Amino acid sequence: MKVTVPPLDQAVVGTAVGAVRTPVSVARRVAPVAHGLPVYLGLGGLAVVGLVEWPIAAAAGAGFAALRRWGPLRSEANEHSNASTC
Repeated sequence: MKVTVPPLDQAVVGTAVGAVRTPVSVARRVAPVAHGLPVYLGLGGLAVVGLVEWPIAAAAGAGFAALRRWGPLRSEANEHSNASTC
C-alpha cells in the first residue's frame, strides 16, 4: 500500500497557525499568565477528568514552560517577575 502525502502550501500552514494562535490569544486576554498557574491547573484538570491524556497534558505544560522561558512569552514572564521584585 502506497500513501501519497501532498506538499503543504503556505495557505494551509497559515490556516493551521491561525487556528492555534486564536485560542491562545483569547486565553491570554481572559486569564493573564500569573506565572502560568491557570494554564497548569487547566491542563491538570483536563487530565484528571480524562478529556486529555496525561502525557499530552504534561507535554503541553512543558511546552508552555519552555515558551515562557525561551520563546515569545519570555518578555511577559520577565515583566511579571521584574514587577514583583520592584
